Amino acid sequence: SHLKNLSHPVISNLFIEAAQEVRRSRKVIFVGYSLPEADIHVRAILKRSLSETSDIVVVDINNSENFRINFGGLSKNIRYIQSSFEDIVHDNDIMRDILVS
Repeated sequence: SHLKNLSHPVISNLFIEAAQEVRRSRKVIFVGYSLPEADIHVRAILKRSLSETSDIVVVDINNSENFRINFGGLSKNIRYIQSSFEDIVHDNDIMRDILVS
């Protein structure tokens, strides 16, 4: 929903801490999250906190164009992986590629 009350101090602190963690990250991996339009606050945190060199990996089981549209504006360094979470976890080569590189 676009109508969220995010003014509670605990939620505000979570957003501040999330932004700090994203700024410190070299890579951000999304599994099972489509970055919907309704999450404008999350999108704002990501756009403000990701650096030009941040790598983004998006796991999309459906190979959905909506995923590509939703994530496309965040960075030039986005890699999409068409797979389920279960398949990735059981594939050592993919896990190593995602987590190590």
